Amino acid sequence: MPSFVGIDLAASPKRVTGLAVVRGRSVSTKSTHTDEEILNFIVAEFPEVVALDSPLSLGRGPFRDFELAAVSKGFRLLPLTMRSMRSLAIRGMRIAHALSSLGIKVIETHPTSAVKSSGCADVHDIIRSLDLEVVPGSMSNRHEVDAAVAALAAMCYSARTYYSFKGLEGELVLLPEGLCKGACDSVRPRL
Repeated sequence: MPSFVGIDLAASPKRVTGLAVVRGRSVSTKSTHTDEEILNFIVAEFPEVVALDSPLSLGRGPFRDFELAAVSKGFRLLPLTMRSMRSLAIRGMRIAHALSSLGIKVIETHPTSAVKSSGCADVHDIIRSLDLEVVPGSMSNRHEVDAAVAALAAMCYSARTYYSFKGLEGELVLLPEGLCKGACDSVRPRL
């Protein structure tokens, strides 16, 4: 059974990173800190796709080309000229490189924008619309909630039912439009 992982990455290992996995009809999450813990979790899952809430490239300006397109559509992103965003991007690129070298597909997402693109009220609305269930004890903090949204974006990406902004400097993968209106039944897992 394929799995999909989402990571709400912190810029520093001293801060909490949320991890989530969608397998079958269940969504589970946990919190962690170090790159080693993150990579060990993912290697143990060996997911089809990992969606990382982190920039996976450094642009030449405050925003990369595809981010400018997203911002022009009303999505709110932070500029890479912020020191914390550059630190996050460097850590994200390091983790993405390690996963890619293992043959794991890694995509970039932004959970707040993904919820907005779906037209859903929140992550619980998204999970209900996809006929999934949250494992008890999961989503205990905002990092795990964002990681769950990222994992759902990874699942939609794998199903080729997603919304994105793509440019020469990368791609931002979001949840499909109309998700909570039943427009994306093909995303629901089949068991």
